[in-house]
Amino acid sequence: MKRVGVSIKFPAEVHRERDTWVASCPQLHVASQGSTAEEAMAMLQEALALFIEGCCEEGIMDRVLEESGLEVQVTANAENRAARKDTVSVPVNMVPHAQAVAG
Repeated sequence: MKRVGVSIKFPAEVHRERDTWVASCPQLHVASQGSTAEEAMAMLQEALALFIEGCCEEGIMDRVLEESGLEVQVTANAENRAARKDTVSVPVNMVPHAQAVAG
């Protein structure tokens, strides 16, 4: 069976607070921190994966996205696949429940 890679991009912000870097997705009220900007973004990616997993388990992902004002867009062109500093990608394989649902 062939597998398709899917990742979800969320808006992200990163800023320094004294000795700590904070990364967040304000629309979903999810944040994390690290000792570097890169570490904070990696921790945000993990936090978002756990958030998505919880939403999927509770069956509220659609409602959460609607209430956040985020719009679901499916894109397949190279321009949209390029890494951007103002987004964080969460591969679906980081979300165990999503893998089970995808089959």
